[in-house]
Amino acid sequence: MEKQNTLFHKIRHVSNITTMVISILLFVCVLILLINLHFTDNKLEIYERQQDEMASSLETSRKTIESLQMSTIRLEAGISLENKRRFALTNGADIIRKVRPQLSYQRAITYAEFMYNESKKYPSVPYTLLLAIGTVESSFNKDTVSPKGACGLMQFMELTAMDISESLRIDYSRSRLFDPQYSIMLAAKYIDRRMSIFNNIEHTIAAYNGGDGGGYTYKNYKNGLVEKDSVNKETFDFVQKVLQYKTQYDKILGM
Repeated sequence: MEKQNTLFHKIRHVSNITTMVISILLFVCVLILLINLHFTDNKLEIYERQQDEMASSLETSRKTIESLQMSTIRLEAGISLENKRRFALTNGADIIRKVRPQLSYQRAITYAEFMYNESKKYPSVPYTLLLAIGTVESSFNKDTVSPKGACGLMQFMELTAMDISESLRIDYSRSRLFDPQYSIMLAAKYIDRRMSIFNNIEHTIAAYNGGDGGGYTYKNYKNGLVEKDSVNKETFDFVQKVLQYKTQYDKILGM
């Protein structure tokens, strides 16, 4: 009986030890698992952070590339526009000096620039039309006075100049009619207003020379409503000359 009890205690002791060992092993396994999970979470967090940083970097790079592309496009457009302007001014100056050789190149460039800038204000007013009218009206002589009293580079009568100056909200004086910039401003505004009435460049040129009445008569002639003899000869010849020069200048300037 005593031997049995001793054996029982030994077995129980071994069982306790085994249970303790198993518990320790389970604890160690759980601890290892938790450590692994912790490192796995950290790795996942680091990986996700790296992915976010990479995505942010790619987006920044994309925006930078787009910004550079837009800057390049703007630069190229600016260069293209500046080249186009320079081409128009230099060739316009050559045209002016061919008509009036005694003008200095700088003065010719200045006249061309006034005309070019005014043509940009009004889409209905071609640069080459202003050049053509300047050629026919005064041969680019700013001091020209016609037998009828029209003055300046683009040849305006005082009443017409007063009316246009009022619409432009600028001061009028007779002396200003001999200012090339002022004269060209009046011409561009006058053409723009007549284009809104006639919507036709020939009829507008006729009105430039013969007033609205001359413009309507020329329009009726072109539409077959009246005979050619009804059109004032000066007005008819003026239209033909201006159109001829405009066509010539269009070819030179590629317009």
